Amino acid sequence: MRNGRYPWDKANKRNLAVQTEEGLQAITKKFNNAIKKLNTSEVEVRFLSHGVQSTTSSKKDERPEVINPQFGMFSKHWIDANKMVLQESRYLSVNDRLYSRCEHCGIFCSSPAQDYKCPRCTIVVYCSEKCRDDADSICNIFGEQSPDKNGRIDSIHLYQAICWFNHSCKSNCKILGNQILTCRSVQAGEELTISYQDSSSKVIRQSLLYASYGFVCMCSLCKAECGDIDPSMFICENKTQ
Repeated sequence: MRNGRYPWDKANKRNLAVQTEEGLQAITKKFNNAIKKLNTSEVEVRFLSHGVQSTTSSKKDERPEVINPQFGMFSKHWIDANKMVLQESRYLSVNDRLYSRCEHCGIFCSSPAQDYKCPRCTIVVYCSEKCRDDADSICNIFGEQSPDKNGRIDSIHLYQAICWFNHSCKSNCKILGNQILTCRSVQAGEELTISYQDSSSKVIRQSLLYASYGFVCMCSLCKAECGDIDPSMFICENKTQ
């Protein structure tokens, strides 16, 4: 990852696609069609208004110009606290607690789950016979990789829709397993956000977010607190372009 972007990230092409109203409508429909497949009626994808910048022209009927549009997940109606707004199966799951988490779905396993061990080894366990069989059907589908281990992470999961939730240091939602739950009541039309990292001082939060995701957080909590980071501290001195 470089500046919060992977080499295969096609966000620039997406930004070009929404330079017109037709392109904006098409890509919004594409995102919401993916949401509908998850059988949820709580949320929808919208492009954020702060991604639209008015032109310098004063003509009344002239349309605004779209500059680096950003999208987010929004509530379609009032949602009470502690309610599930989205549930999604993982595309990929890697865990570092082999004896306590299901190797396929990632949930914590109870003691009886030891009955569902891997048929090829005694290292990993599963929460059910279905998870064990599903995992076995795709075992070794990719080549083996052994990256260097830096630090300790319980597990890493890859989702399609959950990753569309924007960050806020004062988020109104949280991730619990493969679900998004509200932390408080949410109004209709309010953006749903999660926190990408643990709470700490503003400088530490913003430094971690900029280094990992390439943005400076401007949520309500960050705006209310003092102290900002200098983004230039994360720019490589050897960068030529």
